[in-house]
Amino acid sequence: MKIAAFLSALALGLGSLAAAAADVETRYDVVRALGAENGVALACGYVDETRRMKRAMVDNLPKERALGLAFEESTNAAYLAFLKAGEPCPAEAGFSGRVDAAISELQATFAESAE
Repeated sequence: MKIAAFLSALALGLGSLAAAAADVETRYDVVRALGAENGVALACGYVDETRRMKRAMVDNLPKERALGLAFEESTNAAYLAFLKAGEPCPAEAGFSGRVDAAISELQATFAESAE
């Protein structure tokens, strides 16, 4: 009987661990998505948008170096990819809507993590 209870507790613990790992990966995905938008904003000279994104990072994320690094790496990769592709910049109004959506996703994700 003790073995069955132990195995049941172990299964619950592993399930919780897997859920926590998925939560961490979701957090990083959201930060990377915002970083990708930041790279495009930098390439296009949309300074107000870059300021909004950085402010959203400061206001919503815990002060973890790894999250800031994920944002910067994603920003750099997106910036270089955008320049290499040679595509025209998106219209600023439409781009601002993309940034709004990315910031909303960031806020929602990190509000859930804080609970």
